[in-house]
Amino acid sequence: MIKIKHRFNFSTTIAILSLVFVILFFIVYQVGIKNINIYILISFIIFIFSLFVFLRVPQKLLIDNNHLSVSFLFIKKTILLKEIRQIKIEQINALKEFGGFGLRYNLKGDIGYVMSSGYCLKIDLDKESYYISFNKKYLNKLLNNEFIKINQS
Repeated sequence: MIKIKHRFNFSTTIAILSLVFVILFFIVYQVGIKNINIYILISFIIFIFSLFVFLRVPQKLLIDNNHLSVSFLFIKKTILLKEIRQIKIEQINALKEFGGFGLRYNLKGDIGYVMSSGYCLKIDLDKESYYISFNKKYLNKLLNNEFIKINQS
């Protein structure tokens, strides 16, 4: 059984939040603090907090004897191992191939659970393909998994 938790890098989280704060500062500087509606300011602070929580929630990947499951926030996808035609470990660029991070779809119709660029499992079923990103530190653990060894081409 393999259990993997993967989340955005902390530096990525800080960079995104810093950008949001710079935008907020620019708006306050341009409009003036006296002209900012308190409800807009509170809404923006709640948005920043929600964004921070979203960026810190891990994506979980579990492979046991019968299932492969991936979950992110409130979304969970379970795939029976016998339904998998092929499974590969590939490298992806999240922005190029999926247009960002999170639960994404690309132009080919593939579904991505993408938390970062880099390594991912590409899982081919009969009608669809899934990409599940993972941290490089789990690469050897996945490469040594018997199911993945058998189903790679």
